[in-house]
Amino acid sequence: MSSYAPVQSAKYCLRCEGIMDSRTVSCPHCGVVQTDSGVPGISDKRLFPAVMLCGFFGWCGAHRFYLGRRGSGILQLITLGGLGVWMLIDMVLLVGSMLYALAACATGLGTPTTGLTGTVTRGPITPVCMVDVPCSAPFSANFTVKRGTSTVASFHSDDQGQFTVMLFPGTYSIIPASDAPIMMAGSQVKTVTVNPTGMTTVQLAFDTGIR
Repeated sequence: MSSYAPVQSAKYCLRCEGIMDSRTVSCPHCGVVQTDSGVPGISDKRLFPAVMLCGFFGWCGAHRFYLGRRGSGILQLITLGGLGVWMLIDMVLLVGSMLYALAACATGLGTPTTGLTGTVTRGPITPVCMVDVPCSAPFSANFTVKRGTSTVASFHSDDQGQFTVMLFPGTYSIIPASDAPIMMAGSQVKTVTVNPTGMTTVQLAFDTGIR
């Protein structure tokens, strides 16, 4: 007997509150990069009612009130669903998320239970490395995760360099943001492989260019 775990199929943008697929890294409406600590997603069990409300009463923001987004719901009510355009965008995104949830249920996919955890370091941190003196240090930065040419996730390392990101098993590329405190950040791509079970622990070392 198979079990079914609810899929977080859609989420809201951190800035504009636009609805998007839960796998999306950058908001398709305003372009803001989403973080792992973003606005909670929409359970697939609530997607079908939301689609129905959007279809029949989207002009007054009923679907957003139903999903707990009162602020943007009021805006849709005042603007008659953004004169229909905002309502149409929400409908397309909600239907797409619902179809993804159905496919996830049929194929056994859902929220990944595997991923990466570990530490990022940069070095050298001094022109001359000495014995018994650390020559590298953890750092805080944003990172993008790609599988092939597709961006699938993003994460942020804390001040101790620690991070965790949930990913399905497979091989990925980890790319630091351009403002990371390392040399030519965008070109320092690290290839990692997520194991089929549990969390894969990695330590990613990046070059500061200090010599």
